[in-house]
Amino acid sequence: MLLILIVLGLTFMAVLIFEHVETAVLWVTMRTCCRRDKKLETLISKNLDGHRKRNSKTSIMFTLAMSFLIFAASGF
Repeated sequence: MLLILIVLGLTFMAVLIFEHVETAVLWVTMRTCCRRDKKLETLISKNLDGHRKRNSKTSIMFTLAMSFLIFAASGF
């Protein structure tokens, strides 16, 4: 039970940094490989802000699924 609670706690702690990770990935992408699409950066950032609730739900589901797979594999 303790290990499951640790997985859940770390998942919800990771949720706190997802917004910053999205912003960092957008910044790196626009500065390196997509320089000609730099004018779309404001559009993409507004899109990320508009879908923040959906993005957070999806990231929670993805993180929980990955952590459960890692947890199950380590127990196996």
